[in-house]
Amino acid sequence: MTSLINLCSEVQEHICRLLSTRDLVSLTSVCWQEEVMRILNRRERKTRGIITINRPAPRITTRQELDQIFHSFISELCQHNPQLAMLYVPREFDERRSLDISKIFPVNTTVVKLQSLVLGGPASLNDVSLQAVLFSKPLREDVKLSLFILKEYDNGSFKQLHIDNGTLEDVENGEQINNVMTKDSALNVVFEVTNEMKTSPSAFSRSKVSSVYGTNFVICSSIPKNVFSGSKKFEGLRKVKKEFINGFLISGSRFWNQSLLLD
Repeated sequence: MTSLINLCSEVQEHICRLLSTRDLVSLTSVCWQEEVMRILNRRERKTRGIITINRPAPRITTRQELDQIFHSFISELCQHNPQLAMLYVPREFDERRSLDISKIFPVNTTVVKLQSLVLGGPASLNDVSLQAVLFSKPLREDVKLSLFILKEYDNGSFKQLHIDNGTLEDVENGEQINNVMTKDSALNVVFEVTNEMKTSPSAFSRSKVSSVYGTNFVICSSIPKNVFSGSKKFEGLRKVKKEFINGFLISGSRFWNQSLLLD
């Protein structure tokens, strides 16, 4: 350890440039804090806002070429430290489904793996594409991003919750989420539409903000403990079967969905 600490700054910088952002964040608690923070700040400035990544597979390709594209895609993701990452990884790239989405980014990143393309485009767009949409923290000083968590119970019913800075609310009767959704300076995106959303009054049905529902299906998600620590296994007579991220809300007093933030 002493030999690592005593390495010259040029060597420290060279090594830091080769490390993932996840590893750099871990390294700050061990050594080279000044150099590591300089590299992290530089990466943050380059990745502020909403970043989209699209890596299509060639029409005619080989297993080796697909593996190279896949590893390049993951390496690029590892340079980021987003608060939310939405990923699409078709089976052609990850045949064994071995990708662990919780190990790509620093531990405080929420990650959602989706069933189909995240980014829209022309009908001819190649479905065999690696895609990612990354939301930095913060998106902008006057814009906030919060999340929707969907609980699925063993009896087939669902409950949708909104979580913002540790505050958890049911979308059907939560005061804070209702207040935000009745204003016009927000964008609401929900991946999966449940029967409860269709039949029960909620912040979604009362929404006055720009909303998009039913855009995708969630394969899995990774939720940091500091965002949501999980629920009890049983709520009354119902057993919680699974919990996953089912959407997000971008809001702010000066946020408009036609702003350059989303264009």
